[in-house]
Amino acid sequence: VDDIKVNLEQIVQALIDSRKNKKDQTEEIQKSLIIIADKRTDFNLLSPVIRAAGQAGFESYKFAVMPGRLAGQ
Repeated sequence: VDDIKVNLEQIVQALIDSRKNKKDQTEEIQKSLIIIADKRTDFNLLSPVIRAAGQAGFESYKFAVMPGRLAGQ
């Protein structure tokens, strides 16, 4: 979280807090999470985040790659 090493419980809490900030959004948006990564990101790093998101109440996930963050750039 913000480039600080955290444990699974801290990830869950950060995601719960994130959902609280979406209260004025539709329920669909409240339960959606966009995960930003690139193809160099090991799934072993993403797996705990996805698991934590489920525990925090997120039901749908989208993956996004930011321009300029592709491998080799």
